[in-house]
Amino acid sequence: MNELTICSVFHSEHTKRYLELNRKLTDSLNSRRDWSWIAIDNTPADYSGSPLNPKAFRILRGVPFNEYVKTLEPWQDAFKTSMHLAYALNMALRQVETRFVAIIDGDLFIVRNEW
Repeated sequence: MNELTICSVFHSEHTKRYLELNRKLTDSLNSRRDWSWIAIDNTPADYSGSPLNPKAFRILRGVPFNEYVKTLEPWQDAFKTSMHLAYALNMALRQVETRFVAIIDGDLFIVRNEW
């Protein structure tokens, strides 16, 4: 049974590549596999990049940014990017069934052996 769920969000081909690299690093540096990884797909509706590997991640569809912005009040406009990310992370956290959870931003890399 998994002890840990990792949650991440990607919103473009660029951030998807970071997430894939992080998964490869995590796999190569750790012999234990008692964790799962949830990835929220916040790419635009017209995203034409390659898909994320569903064998490496549990992928959940988020809300495209242009659709999310329509739901905000005018006073929230200055926070729209942060709120979009937070909304996606909350979606992921509702799916967590493990004792521990780690929220890993797209540009943070796990590089320690046997973490």
